[in-house]
Amino acid sequence: MSQNIFDTLKVDAENAAYRVAANKSSEILKNSLVSLIDKKVDSESAKAFAAALDTDFGLAFINMLMGVVLNYAPGLNNHKNAQRLAQEFRINGMATAGNAVLDEVFSQLLPGVMQVVQTLPKENVRIEQLSDKTSVDDLEENNKNLINVKVK
Repeated sequence: MSQNIFDTLKVDAENAAYRVAANKSSEILKNSLVSLIDKKVDSESAKAFAAALDTDFGLAFINMLMGVVLNYAPGLNNHKNAQRLAQEFRINGMATAGNAVLDEVFSQLLPGVMQVVQTLPKENVRIEQLSDKTSVDDLEENNKNLINVKVK
């Protein structure tokens, strides 16, 4: 399967076009929905829904919803381009949700990991290559406060 660079770039450009279309249209839809709810609806629950939409998880939800709607919408459910776009919406939704989950996990775990690392004793480490004439005992006697990793 030997392709030249131009064939590869053509395929990649087509994939990128679908991805950009899905990303931008879901952002526009999210921003429009949030703005519409904020301006036109007085209900506290609707405002809470708008606030939830205005997060990464909200964007992931919109992407997944768009991907499902395009799959089953009459007239579009058999359209090749609409189905390809629906797939990009779903992939984008999963990726957005995955990134948001990892951001949350790391924001919770990283401070704890850093705290543990900071409690570890600080020690100097020196890596030395031993010659055939140098004994390990000689090195240990001269460098009692260092941790030595000896490589032969």
